[in-house]
Amino acid sequence: MDATEVPEGIDPKNACKIEVNVNSYFSTRDGKKVYNRGRIIKWIVDSEQYAVIDLEKDIIREGYL
Repeated sequence: MDATEVPEGIDPKNACKIEVNVNSYFSTRDGKKVYNRGRIIKWIVDSEQYAVIDLEKDIIREGYL
């Protein structure tokens, strides 16, 4: 990974790129089916300070779960 990609506050030696593939799915809003297009969510995190529970919280915060 290029050091210019690493956000401020993350040690470039510990930087780790995470990509989560969210598949397309249907949800129901106000009784109607709504199609949600698939996408890839990307983060660059510090591998020494980031855990799976943090990933779950970030995905929920972004509105994907």
